[in-house]
Amino acid sequence: MPQLRYDHFQRVFPNITIGVDLTFSEGVNGILGRPFSGKSTLARAALGLQYALKGGVKLNGSLPNENSKAVTAYFPEKSFLDPKSTVEREIRFFEAFPDFSPERARSFLRTFRIDGDTKVAALSALQQRFVCLSLVLAREAEFFLLDEPPLSSELCRAAFEDFLAHEGRGKCVVVFSADVFSCSPYLDRAVFLKAGRIVWDGSPSELAKNGRSLVDYFEEVTK
Repeated sequence: MPQLRYDHFQRVFPNITIGVDLTFSEGVNGILGRPFSGKSTLARAALGLQYALKGGVKLNGSLPNENSKAVTAYFPEKSFLDPKSTVEREIRFFEAFPDFSPERARSFLRTFRIDGDTKVAALSALQQRFVCLSLVLAREAEFFLLDEPPLSSELCRAAFEDFLAHEGRGKCVVVFSADVFSCSPYLDRAVFLKAGRIVWDGSPSELAKNGRSLVDYFEEVTK
């Protein structure tokens, strides 16, 4: 079973100190917070792209390394596509990952109504994010770290639900987002961040049983 552990992780910035102690396993987990609450830092830390002042991050018991990166699929907040490339060429580039399925990537792209011959520069910013997400979700990784996936889009929700029904089964999926409303239907567990600190950690379904909305509770505890 995959395990992502933020082991008393601490990182200090001029305007925020991030400090969390968290363990995630299989299922869809959300790290939710307003802008500049520390979400992207935690996502990048799991890839070894952000260091910890204290504590650290472990994937399956090991610090981020070449082995953990090989089983981690990361969707960043900004497009990683080459503007001079085509969508099909970006697919071929991703074939460097042994767990990548070009057929699945093309299936997701059909959901997004994007043709493989299209030049990246001709795509809107949102369409470029759709292409990036198609490439990331088409891997058979153990960990999927999705930084602000555009789940407010109906097309994106369709692709994400398809992913959860296939590649996402038994995997550790972590969604880092400020869009609580769009993420909430998919979450098995939600962690609310405020100024780098955990202010709530629990199951949205349990919250609903108590007559509470995840969105309303997020507004309440992070305001």
